[in-house]
Amino acid sequence: MEEIEELRQNNYVMELTYIDTDGKTSYDRVAPICFKERENDQYLLALTEDDRVAIFPVAHITCVSETETRTTFSLPENFDSERFFDVGKIM
Repeated sequence: MEEIEELRQNNYVMELTYIDTDGKTSYDRVAPICFKERENDQYLLALTEDDRVAIFPVAHITCVSETETRTTFSLPENFDSERFFDVGKIM
């Protein structure tokens, strides 16, 4: 999680390997936005390459790496991460 936090603080896009809801290994390039804890589980809120907001259970993340080009990102001024965690369920 420290590596994700460092990439997040520097606004770097990262390559993420994780176990999806079907139990399969998946890969995504994401812009890490923030971590949230809910019911003793930690989640990573991120933007995908196709501008979708995704929430990843940290326990399902198996590998993190920088992109080769150290691509950076910026969030829109009015982006509110809290609204994604206000709903009754995550995922």
